[in-house]
Amino acid sequence: MFRNEDGKDITDEEFEELIEPFGDACYRYLHDDILPEYIAFYLAEGVKLKALFSNTYRIHINSAADVFNIKYDYEFVKNKVTRILAEKYHLRVISEDPLNFEEVS
Repeated sequence: MFRNEDGKDITDEEFEELIEPFGDACYRYLHDDILPEYIAFYLAEGVKLKALFSNTYRIHINSAADVFNIKYDYEFVKNKVTRILAEKYHLRVISEDPLNFEEVS
């Protein structure tokens, strides 16, 4: 349920027990689920429309991730993006520098 505003600051204990875990859960969802899905879409759509310039996998991931303005675990995100690209967009990464794909069925 929603917290009621009483005009007073919350205690340090309330912050640590309620607010901080909420922020952590939101960050994990963004980092673990939303960010990789968006980056995979960004790359797949960019390849389909021939809108991306030749560059490394890292640079393309960083460019797409910039929209979220968060720190992220590059290897975790890259591995998840690679899996999503293969499963959802039928693109297998065959080179990371420069980034290149092959279509798979």
